[in-house]
Amino acid sequence: MDNHRAAAWCWSQCVDAREDHGLIHIDRHNDTLQSQLETWLSLLPAGIPQTIEEYLSMSQDLDIAGKAPVFRWDNYLSIYLALAGQRVTDCYFATHGEGDRPNHPAVIDLTPAELPERLSGDISRQGCPFILNLDLDYFFGPDAATHGDRALRILDDSYFDRVGEGIAALDRAGKLRVITIALTATDDLTDGWGPAEALATRICASLGHQFALSPVSD
Repeated sequence: MDNHRAAAWCWSQCVDAREDHGLIHIDRHNDTLQSQLETWLSLLPAGIPQTIEEYLSMSQDLDIAGKAPVFRWDNYLSIYLALAGQRVTDCYFATHGEGDRPNHPAVIDLTPAELPERLSGDISRQGCPFILNLDLDYFFGPDAATHGDRALRILDDSYFDRVGEGIAALDRAGKLRVITIALTATDDLTDGWGPAEALATRICASLGHQFALSPVSD
């Protein structure tokens, strides 16, 4: 997907939130904004909506600016952890620490150096199924020369392939119940559509899938 706004709905189609499962979140950002968590949860008495149309159309009233989506790229994960976090037994966060801390009591923070080793190590030995949530902006950082208006690769192709191989091995072993990938194709986060699409194509190939964006006709 373009960003991660629909990720929680995808997970709900593949994971029973009443059963134990793990979460691996690989992202430049934590995506766990909590500023209005009580309000968002009050609009979800039955949990994650069943249809994608209902999920994406859910909104909250704002005093000044009209309506805003309930599920956004920066809060879908805090909402999911509030709804299903008691059954998330293993919670790994490989991020650059941007945003609110995750609302989960047992988060294991992974540095870039630790991530490939943990994917092929203790994570591969866990008995529960996992959600794997990947945002390609993890491999980029702000370009100081443009004051952050553009992004630069800070983790190279060799590192990217090590992470991709670890994810693919978990998938082949049946450890991953669902994989969501966000392109986040903006100049300031992944340097635009070209670099984001290239990495999406590369990691999907390691998973045995073809990926290509369809051209939009006028």
